[in-house]
Amino acid sequence: MKKVFVFFVMFSFVFTYLGLTPAKALNIQRGTSLTVTLTDSYDSKSVEIGQKLSGRIADDIYINGKLVFKKDDSATLSVADVEKARFWGRPGHMLIMGGKARNIKGEMVRIEYHKKITGEEKTWPIVLGTISIFFLFPLALAGFVKGGQAKLPANMPIDVQTAESFSI
Repeated sequence: MKKVFVFFVMFSFVFTYLGLTPAKALNIQRGTSLTVTLTDSYDSKSVEIGQKLSGRIADDIYINGKLVFKKDDSATLSVADVEKARFWGRPGHMLIMGGKARNIKGEMVRIEYHKKITGEEKTWPIVLGTISIFFLFPLALAGFVKGGQAKLPANMPIDVQTAESFSI
């Protein structure tokens, strides 16, 4: 019995005075910033509502000296709305809302992002179409000109925040 008691006293001494106590959980607050880069390019012509845009975490994120998000771990952004470019020079657009990023424990954490990306609007078809009603009918063919597609290039850095608190 003495040997067991001495063993526990020595064991507790080693852990207490040598800093080998179990690590405390680090609470990561909602709103922690990180940067995601897209791995592919996307445009409003090729994406669909609900599609996940693949990306990577741009840099290691440390909080209180502890690694929370590792560089090049996976992340996704979600397409909430999309519209292709239309006739009369109307541009396409994409609405990107939210997504997920992988933390150091391998768990997917919800991230916040809200951005509407719009393509180039072409106003000259509208002007020519309006003039053609009064003067020259062939100018109405300008209405067949489409606006530009909304584009997200590959390797584009996107600043996001965590949408929930979690522990590491």
